[in-house]
Amino acid sequence: MTTHLRIIVFLAAVVAVVPCQAQDEPSTAAPAVAPALTDAPLDIRQVITQTSWSDYSAEMSMEVQRYGSSRVSTKEMSVKVKQDQSGDQHLFMIFKEPANMKGTAFLAHSMKDRSDQWYVYVRTLRRVKRAPPSPENFMLRDFLSLYLQKPRPEMYSYTDQGPATVDGRPCRILEGRAVDDKTTVMTAYTRIVHYVDPADKLIVKTEFFGKGDRLVRVQKVTRTTRVNGIVLPLTYESDDKEEKVVARVTMHGITLDSGIPDHLFSVRHLKTL
Repeated sequence: MTTHLRIIVFLAAVVAVVPCQAQDEPSTAAPAVAPALTDAPLDIRQVITQTSWSDYSAEMSMEVQRYGSSRVSTKEMSVKVKQDQSGDQHLFMIFKEPANMKGTAFLAHSMKDRSDQWYVYVRTLRRVKRAPPSPENFMLRDFLSLYLQKPRPEMYSYTDQGPATVDGRPCRILEGRAVDDKTTVMTAYTRIVHYVDPADKLIVKTEFFGKGDRLVRVQKVTRTTRVNGIVLPLTYESDDKEEKVVARVTMHGITLDSGIPDHLFSVRHLKTL
């Protein structure tokens, strides 16, 4: 993969989800949770069921900064996500800013059988490039699976490890271990740990572990909003300890369940940009 394409895939990866047309006021306060609810074991399927949208469109902004640098890079993107009846998920994203990235687009098909397909439209070359699912692109999968798409239990086997607290918010710990070597090859992770608010079924923090059980990344939601009864991230941050990069994503307005047409999630559509 060329250096230029590596940069594009990295930028496409450091993204997050957003909400809403008729949006409640965002809140950073931890909701009141009854002890009985906090103490009850949690299943990853409850998190998936709670996010009952079939599609959404979003606008988002992202700030990226390398360790030790004062320079902050800002990106603006539009994104559309859709889940079909089989449970496969599809994402289309296009850069709006900065000028040298404007028009660059990304397409991801996340399949239940893990035969994922990723494509990048490189505006400067006017070509569509295939981005293979591999550890080289692992940051992409993290952001897609956590905040732009629904959790993927086909990748990891989850168990409830008990209660915890994240910034005063009562949570349950869901630990996921790679179901087999294929998941590890695709993601570079052997284990991920979700901290889930049991009231909102919201993943508020995730820790990623690589070979040797080494902590390589932490992602955390810092603000939330409610859209159509679903609690979603409004702002979240990522600390990538291997890439030595921190990122902060802020969501703007989105539309849920608007009937996004299927043709937008195709390589043919990429080639028309």
